[in-house]
Amino acid sequence: MTALQPLLTDDTYLTADAGYHSEANLQQPAALKITALIADPEMRKRDERFATKARHQQGPDPLHNKTPHVSLPAVFQPDDFA
Repeated sequence: MTALQPLLTDDTYLTADAGYHSEANLQQPAALKITALIADPEMRKRDERFATKARHQQGPDPLHNKTPHVSLPAVFQPDDFA
């Protein structure tokens, strides 16, 4: 992070996703007086904006199944014959 310091201004925010959340990654920017926003792994469970996320997930593609369709033989009843 010290390599970034020449590029930082007072308006700079360092952002990182939840994969970078650790105690060391929280302490180092604070020690260098860098404003950092690092998501924690539990953030989506607490944020009410993600409560309905399941309805936005894509379902399985019906055209993706390339196995041949096996049709069952027709079962005739005695009434079907004249």
